Amino acid sequence: GQDLHPALADTDGDDYHDNVEINGGTDPLDADSNLATADGDINSDGLVNTVDLLIAVQIITGQITPNPSQFTHLDVAPLVAGVPAPDGNIGVSDLLQVMRKVLGLTSF
Repeated sequence: GQDLHPALADTDGDDYHDNVEINGGTDPLDADSNLATADGDINSDGLVNTVDLLIAVQIITGQITPNPSQFTHLDVAPLVAGVPAPDGNIGVSDLLQVMRKVLGLTSF
């Protein structure tokens, strides 16, 4: 298998630096596991579904504090030309974008 190496910025060739993937909770050795596919997947189970919505509501209402991976996957708003442009803030706009993805109204 491949090994992570500090000199290799993008081991799996998915255009995301290894350290960005590790911090975002995706696999830097798997090109199919990257931040683009993980947007909205707050529990990192490979699906964007109602479980992610429930976690998002709990985060936004202050019931739970997001870990760095959850924060990264929930911070999807605003969308610019249909692509998430994370603004470093989590709020209702992020929840709405995740809800739209769950409902199949958007695909980012």
